[in-house]
Amino acid sequence: MTVDNGVVGDSRVIKSARSAREAGYDVLVIGYGTSQPDIAGVDALLVPGKPAQRESSVLRWALRNVAMDPGDIRAYRARAREQSALRRVVSRATVAARWRLNRFAGYGPRELDQTYRLAAKSQRLADRWGVWEHLDPHVAGLNRGIVEALVDAEPDIIHVHDYRTLPAAAAARTELERRGRTVRIVYDAHEYVPGLNEIGENRLRAATMIESRNIDVADAVISVSDALALRMQRDHGLPEVPTVVVNAPVASSSRAPGRNLRQRLGLGDDVALLVYSGSVGGSRALTHLVDVMAMLPEVHVALVVSHPTSNVMEALKERATERGVLDRFHLTRYVRPEHLVEFLSGADIGLVPLRHTENVQDSLPSKTYEFLAAGLPQVVSDQRELAAFVKATGIGESFEADSADDMARAVEAVLGDLQRYRAAITEELKSHWTWDAQAVKLVAVYDRLATGLHNPPKTRAGGVHGAHVEGDPGQVSSFPTPPVGRPSLAVGAADPGSPSADWAAQLENAMTFGRAGELAIADHEIGDPEFIEALLSHLCGGFSHVLLESGRTVTGASTQPLSIGQQVERLEEAGVLVGQVFHADDLDERNPPERVYEIVETAKWLGLPRFVTSPELRASIPGSIWVPMVVEPSSGTDRRAILRDRVPVVLFAGSAGTESGSTLRKLDEQGVIELLLVEAATASTLARLRRLADVFVDDLDRQGYGLEALEALAAGTLVIGRLGDEIRGAIDDDVPIMETVPCDLESRIREVVEEPERARQIAEKGPDFVKRWHLGDATRSVLQAFFGTAEGLVDSKTA
Repeated sequence: MTVDNGVVGDSRVIKSARSAREAGYDVLVIGYGTSQPDIAGVDALLVPGKPAQRESSVLRWALRNVAMDPGDIRAYRARAREQSALRRVVSRATVAARWRLNRFAGYGPRELDQTYRLAAKSQRLADRWGVWEHLDPHVAGLNRGIVEALVDAEPDIIHVHDYRTLPAAAAARTELERRGRTVRIVYDAHEYVPGLNEIGENRLRAATMIESRNIDVADAVISVSDALALRMQRDHGLPEVPTVVVNAPVASSSRAPGRNLRQRLGLGDDVALLVYSGSVGGSRALTHLVDVMAMLPEVHVALVVSHPTSNVMEALKERATERGVLDRFHLTRYVRPEHLVEFLSGADIGLVPLRHTENVQDSLPSKTYEFLAAGLPQVVSDQRELAAFVKATGIGESFEADSADDMARAVEAVLGDLQRYRAAITEELKSHWTWDAQAVKLVAVYDRLATGLHNPPKTRAGGVHGAHVEGDPGQVSSFPTPPVGRPSLAVGAADPGSPSADWAAQLENAMTFGRAGELAIADHEIGDPEFIEALLSHLCGGFSHVLLESGRTVTGASTQPLSIGQQVERLEEAGVLVGQVFHADDLDERNPPERVYEIVETAKWLGLPRFVTSPELRASIPGSIWVPMVVEPSSGTDRRAILRDRVPVVLFAGSAGTESGSTLRKLDEQGVIELLLVEAATASTLARLRRLADVFVDDLDRQGYGLEALEALAAGTLVIGRLGDEIRGAIDDDVPIMETVPCDLESRIREVVEEPERARQIAEKGPDFVKRWHLGDATRSVLQAFFGTAEGLVDSKTA
């Protein structure tokens, strides 16, 4: 199968691949992207394919017309015409030269526009040159890798999803037939291509020509609705009406692992929740959803989307901010197709806000069937087929497309009589629209085309390859094996020395505690697919809980939302409860603002339980819970009298080049203090020096307190730090840290020297504060809601 996306989130492609595999076919889905997906029951291979955009020039435009991309279909057409050894050598040299030329020629807006005009003036010349595939940069880029991957796979049947990879399939078949293989092509038209007005006039003309010039290579054509099938037969003069395979949901939709939509968003049953799921392309009037929220102040809207910070999502969040509804506007991640119905069922209304484009007039979008199966009344725009379906079944209301006011009216009407609309969604109506019935028709197409195929055995390179990764259990043999009958926690770490490592000793009575970051992982293994697969398999095989650290995947290899989401989905599918934990270092000013923003937005989109190890982070990570850091209890011998009849010894573990470091050096030179200045000290060195110190000065360039300050508090040492009102207010206790900022440090040190008794009184409160909050009891109490009881965890893992 071929598709022009990353496969994840394309329910039709995933369902088609699984149905073909269940029918006995070996299936490989070849898509477009750089991060290989992890989809249960589907072998997928993504190839990079987008061409570089360059500044335009007349020379580059001219060269563009003779250059080609790697995998360009013209290269394969040229191979098919080869007849002699000399011609073969010349042809291959020409192809190679044109590929090199392409690096300079590139694609730019001016040369594309000029080529559009040239092609429009002479369609016959455009056909001869084969330029239609190059007038849409996305289509041209797909040719770069998909053709080669198809040829290597040596398929018997190529199922082409949408028009963009149809030229690549045609080119691959040409090459494979030259090698003596017979290949059948299935063209699956998800949309009415001439109606894709949102892509622009020039690209629309190219898209229409690409489909019409290549559809004759298809041995079978599939469509998504009866009306669209009839239009395609008429437009292209097809000998028979395309087979209609409706994109309905799987009937045997199992209970979604993890939390359902309403639970994931943390909303009560009394909150009016509207949901939209799926593509956010130009034909979807999503901006009106934000405007409707401003008109209906009690309504929340959730979008189930593939990425939390795409350009479209950022524009919607900006609009929501302007309208004052951002707190009711939610983005959340996809779930697998077989779980989608159960996941969506917690909402009140399903939204289908489409614009008036010819593309969407003659078919029902997949979300219509998904909302129907989930039992959700629907509010839909007044497209021909869509509005007629909703009116005939009585399952919702339609509104005038591109009218926020009319959409608000329709939402109010449905919310005002939910039970009546829900009653119209009968079991008989739901059972009529299921994927199980559609899969029978799809497999029948495959079976018909496969009849009579007698291809030679595949070469060593052929077949399904490069998609499924097997992990070697030996790669993670040092990782703890969870005990039977007890809850177990693994922390997937970005930093082996992060504060969460210290939870182990305090939680070992309740669970086995392991962490990915403590493994001896070489740099080249962190992102190694085989290592990651082995680790995920190990975690899924017995651990009850996993915490992902610092907005990263389980090994810390990636911060991409899609990669994190796929691993979360994999773990949840195995019954593992997944959460996230964040530390002060993740969000401080040393991180680029865009990175901090992505961490926060991805955390909200993932919808997992969120924990922070510094109380001030609760304001940055919405819905998070403070999990106090844990230190080893201090022995009585660590404590001693401080600030007694001598020059105070001050320990500073920060940088000498900071303002605080300069101030302390000056006071040391004046004899006011004796300074112990240690940069990048080991834990053992700090512990030894801490026993000599009267005062510990924390890093004043950042707010909060870390492990070093806690250990000093536990030992009864006076700690000078920078917390601020926000952090102190977040802790239901008096934090015994003397407050200051870098510019006031000198006056604070002189105050300690002049009033040692007051400083000793503050320091004496340190050990008790640490005992109350940072020896493990508070941490266990906070995490109890996440861990649950041991009995409950065992039951959930063995059920």
